[in-house]
Amino acid sequence: SFCGASWIVYEVLCDPKKRKHVYHRILLMMSLFDCVTSFGWIMSSWPVNPERSPDTLYAVGNDITCNLQGFFWQLCYGTFLYNGFLSLYYLLLIRYNWSARKIARKIEP
Repeated sequence: SFCGASWIVYEVLCDPKKRKHVYHRILLMMSLFDCVTSFGWIMSSWPVNPERSPDTLYAVGNDITCNLQGFFWQLCYGTFLYNGFLSLYYLLLIRYNWSARKIARKIEP
């Protein structure tokens, strides 16, 4: 997930043409949230405070690192939100025959 989302971020940020399209901006934000959330999962149990959770394997963190990991995990809701935006984009584009320009002008702001 982290590698795929990072690649999408790279592709969109490096191409000025892609940054102009609503679809790619939605993918960019969804992928950014996914990268941050994936980083929280990559850290696994390392940030957990071993004094508060002595049975947790590989716990070497403190309260600050534990709170940071919780913050990263909460950002996963941003991924869900932008997934919903992407669904709305396709609904307007396919079902209601809106143009990408109309979506960018009326909905995106």
